[in-house]
Parts: sequence; C-alpha cells; structure tokens
Amino acid sequence: MVATGLLVTGGCAKYNTFYNAQKAFADAERAREDALEKGEDVERATTAQKQNYQRAIAKAQKILDEYPGHSLTDDALFVQGKAYHRLGSYRMAIRKLDLLFVNFPQSPFTEEGLYVQAVNYLMLGDAERSQDLLDTLERQFPESRFQSEALRASGDSAYALRDWEEAVAAFRLFLDRHPDAEDWDDSSQRLAESLWELDRFDEAIPVLERIIAGSALADRVFRARLLLARCLVRTGDQARVEAMLPELKTEAEIYSKQGDVVLVEAENLIAREDVGSAQAMLENMPAEQLSRDVKPVRADMLGYSYLSGGSLEIEDLEKARDYFQEAIPGGELLEDPDGTRLLLDTIRDYLAAAGQLPDAQPDRAARLRLSQANALLFGFDRPRAAFELYAAVAADTAADSTVASRALYGAMLVQDQYLGHPDSASIYRDELKARYPGSPQAYQVSAGVDADLLEFLLAQEEAAMRAAGRDSALAAAGGELAAAMDGGGALGLRRQLVYLQRRPNLRYSPPAAAVEALELRRRDLAQARQDVRNAVTPQAAPAETLGFREPPARSVPPGSVQGAPVDSLSSRSIVPAPADSLVPPAIVPAPADSQTVPRTAPAPVDSASVEREPTEPPQKEKPKRWDL
Repeated sequence: MVATGLLVTGGCAKYNTFYNAQKAFADAERAREDALEKGEDVERATTAQKQNYQRAIAKAQKILDEYPGHSLTDDALFVQGKAYHRLGSYRMAIRKLDLLFVNFPQSPFTEEGLYVQAVNYLMLGDAERSQDLLDTLERQFPESRFQSEALRASGDSAYALRDWEEAVAAFRLFLDRHPDAEDWDDSSQRLAESLWELDRFDEAIPVLERIIAGSALADRVFRARLLLARCLVRTGDQARVEAMLPELKTEAEIYSKQGDVVLVEAENLIAREDVGSAQAMLENMPAEQLSRDVKPVRADMLGYSYLSGGSLEIEDLEKARDYFQEAIPGGELLEDPDGTRLLLDTIRDYLAAAGQLPDAQPDRAARLRLSQANALLFGFDRPRAAFELYAAVAADTAADSTVASRALYGAMLVQDQYLGHPDSASIYRDELKARYPGSPQAYQVSAGVDADLLEFLLAQEEAAMRAAGRDSALAAAGGELAAAMDGGGALGLRRQLVYLQRRPNLRYSPPAAAVEALELRRRDLAQARQDVRNAVTPQAAPAETLGFREPPARSVPPGSVQGAPVDSLSSRSIVPAPADSLVPPAIVPAPADSQTVPRTAPAPVDSASVEREPTEPPQKEKPKRWDL
C-alpha cells in the first residue's frame, strides 16, 4: 500500500481521494477498538462508524470509476471489501473481494482478504465455503498472522454446522495457543456450548468458570453462569444450583431472561424428583416470560412431566399430547426433537385406539389393544403394563392369527428382555410355536436373531402357491419372472426390492438411461407377476397372502430398550434410512386368518409355573428423560 506521506505530498487528486478513503476507514476502526477496550458490544457499528465506513466506500469507488486500471485499484477494492464487512453487507463484501482475488492474484492483500472472505461466508451461513477459504489460507500462508483468527473461524464454522466434535477441537486449539486473544470469552462460551451438546458437562464446567472469573462483559458472564447452572444440574450438584439461583434471577431481570432461569429452576426440581413442583412452576409462568426460545422448551418439559407418573391416565396423555404439539415448532431448541416427535405420534396412536375400543368389534378390539401394548412398551417404557395387554390379547379367542402371534411374541419379549423372567418367557415362547408354528414370529424365535426373515417369507409364499396347485403356472411364467428379477429366485427378488423401491426424495436426479432401464424392469416384473395371476383361477388363491408396506419411519425413543415393535415381523430394531437412500419395504402377512392350529389360551401368568412378582423386579438403571 502507498505510504500516507506520499499520498499527501504527491498532490495528485487520485492519491488524495484514496487517502480520504483510508482515513475514513481508519477513523471508524479506531472507534471500534476504543469500544472493545471499554468492553462494549462492537458487533454493530455506531452511527458515526457507519458514516465513516460509507465514506471510505464512496471514496474508493471514485478511484475505481475515474482511474480504471490504476495501481491503487487493488487498494480500493480491499478497503471496500473490509468496509462492507464492518457494515454487515457481507454479499457486497464478497463481491468486492472476489474482484480482488480474480484481478490481482498476487496482491499483498490476498492473505488478509482470504480471512475476511471466510468470515463473510460464515456470517451468511455458508460454513462449508468458509472452511474451504480457511484451508486455502493455511496452505498459501502457513505463517500467516491471521492463523489465530483462522483457528477461531474454523471453530465458528464447525459450530455453525453443528459439528460439535470439530468445534471443540478448533476452539481448544485456538484458546491453548491464544488464551488472551480478543473475544477469548466468546470463543470459550462456544466451546462450552459445544461440550454441552456432546453431554460432556464435566468438561464444560471449568471453561464456564473461567469466563465468569475473567470476562469483562457482564452479558457474557450471565450467559456462562446460566449454562453452568444447567451443567451442574446434569452432574448432580443441585445444592450449588440452588445457591446460584438468587443471583441468576437478579441478573435475568436486566437481560429479560427470567423465563430462562425458571427453566433452570424447574430442571433442578426435576433432578430432585419433585416433578409436581416443577410442573406447577412451568404452568404458572407469566406470559411475558414465554419468549420465543423459552416457550417450546417449557412445553417440551411439561409434556415429559405428564408421562413421568406411575400410571398413564387418558387426561395426562391428552395434556402431554397438547404440550408436545406446542413444543415441536421449537426444532433444535429441544433437547431431543426426534424423540419428542416420536412420542407425540405414539400418544396419538394410543389415544386413537382408546377412543375406538368401546365400539370396536371383538377382532378389531384385539388389534387396538395390541397397538396400545406396543405404545406402552416402546413409547412409554411401561413393560409391565404392556405385558398385561399382550397376555390378554394372546388369550383372546377373537384375535386372529396375525394379532395373537404378535401378542404371544410380545409377552415373551417383555418377560425375557425387560422383566428378567426367562421361565415365564419360555411359556409364551412354547405357546407361540405350538399355536402358530408357521408364523414369522415362531420362525424368528426358532432361528434366532440372525434369521433371514425375508427368505422365510418368500419360501412360505412359494410353498403356498405350490400347495394350491400352481406348479404349472409357475413353470410357465418362470422364465420371464426370472429374467425380470435379474437372476431369479428369492435373492433376485431381494435385489429388486432394493433397487426398484421408489425414491421420492432424490437429492440429485439419476441419469436418464438409468431411469429408463429401471422403468423397463418394473414393467417386465409387473407383467410376469400378472401372467402368474392370470394362470391361476380365483378359487385356487390361498386365504392368507403376503403384501408390501413401508416400515414406519420411527426410531426407538430415548431411555427405552432397543427392539422392533411387536407389530413388526422381527425382534431386531429397524432404523429408518435417510429419505434419499434405497430401502426395501417390510413384508408382512395380511390379516386373513388361515391358521389351522387350534387356538388355546396360554397358561395364566399367575400359575404355579410362572414366577410370582410381589414387587417390581430389578431392572437395569435407565437414564431419565432429562439425563439428570
């Protein structure tokens, strides 16, 4: 950059113009540095600073307009890029710096320009592009004086991307190398928040304590103190939290954060197992405390509080449903948004079944009770209540084979994996194999967790077709069907289930040739199957057929034991695949009742052959919803 003295003594209008641009920018920066020293917020420029930044931009633009191609062009672009950055006009800043990089690849401003450009993209939410520029800075200028700022910006990029592990590593490296850097307390706060997201509360506590002891900014100290209290709740130091609450409440009035402190106090009460007091406190919060960030978190806590009782009353479930519906729009503000959505769906299913039961026909009632049992076990974590329903459905003569076999399997599963009663589980296991030996559940029990359920179902379908006299039809269409299946047989069909599954949420469009090939194979497979159906008279069709359906896109809620719902065909968990991946649909028997094995009621649970349960059996310690 041309020395200031030369600009003044040169007497040239263009140099004087650029000197004025530089001076205006320097005046604005000096005011910013003074504010930093006083501990004031500098994120937004003051009116005087804005005027100086705008003056710098205008003077630099005059150089570009009136003296195109002059040696001061890169100086003018760089001043404009930095001034727009300070004004928060990040897109304009990017535009000016891009012109600098393209037209002056050897400019002395490239080093600092790369850093400023990375921050511009970060402020616009493009953390990936920001990180690319920081990587370029590190490669091109390994000894750059901006490396410390690059480390901080790398942490900010990872933080914006919610890559908490990477954020922790970057912020720690930055603070280790530059413990007294400008805004060290802000980077420390983000480090603590990243540790919080990773449930590493013990590690976050000393970071927050350093902010409280050393930061000159009162608002940052308050933020650190608030998060420290939440970390202490999780580590079980409720007494220290109670000691902090009076000061937190006083500070909260300054920053209008009273609602945030109420949430901390309620969390502490829940940690002390005083759910009733926490519930009353949350429900009686004044409207002015229900800020946009507080309202969904409060609703989420209340929803879970109504599920924490020993019994599930319809009234409590309805309140939990209403609160979860209020919480869902909060998104990432919730501790476990996916868990909340799953619980809301489970509650709706349970309440819907409860509403239909009084007027349901006997066979329909059995299905509804099975649905409730699944909700109790996998949604509400109530294995004993679930077992009672499974046992009742298994003994219900109105339950068809598909419902009764699942109920028997559920009763066995609860006794074995949840209540720790293997002898009781064996009664239901034997009953399942005796009454429904051809059911998928019986096959799963006999073959174990490594059973190939798809192979079993396909073999079962083929056997049913041959038993109905369809050998000739199968043989006639076998060639076309095998060709359409790309190899034929069960393995070929499995491949088709994978590769021909609809993908409505493709991120990128597939090649046109691939789409055409898939469509041709779909048509061939459909035609081959139609030929099989046309070759068989309607009277020869078996009473029980196999259909296709999509597996429910639900995950196991936090705190519950891993396992697939009894309403599925396997005891293995089904983890939902991403929307743009290829997944085979689950294959389940249709509800037609074709089992010929006589239905008998299982041995009573309280018979002499079953362990008596005068008290709740010992269960593996499970974390509470709030991990307190």
